[in-house]
Amino acid sequence: MGDKYKAGSEKLRKGWQKALGCAMKEVYDRAESLGPDGVKFSKELRNDMQRVFNEAGKPVKYKNDVNIVNLTQSREKSVAGGSGSAERQFIVSVLVSTNDKGEIVMSIESYLSKSADKTDKHANLQSILILDKHGKIIESQISKEVKKCLAR
Repeated sequence: MGDKYKAGSEKLRKGWQKALGCAMKEVYDRAESLGPDGVKFSKELRNDMQRVFNEAGKPVKYKNDVNIVNLTQSREKSVAGGSGSAERQFIVSVLVSTNDKGEIVMSIESYLSKSADKTDKHANLQSILILDKHGKIIESQISKEVKKCLAR
């Protein structure tokens, strides 16, 4: 396999890490827009994702389905309000895996809610990307923000 394999793996790793970084930036920004609890959640999530990026630098093997990243982070907080209690929820699920074609499949889903009452400020975000074995995106369901980030 030699240098050609290493170069392909490096391109692939950089490709999925950039795509994941762009999708996660949207999640961080939305969480932070929901006040102090969202800022705290975003900071914790950034720390966890930094660890993921540091630990996931190994070459990807082109074999059976393998999870590269499987992270779920959830925070809920009950808050007393004028009409009883409300709940703040911050839930993010990140899955990055390989399939039998050597492609990387990424799914980032989040539900971020400031409160559960009628004036709830929340965001449901979902990004799905498939990268070929060279790190190029071949299929995606992403927002305009993520597309802009990937174009840079």
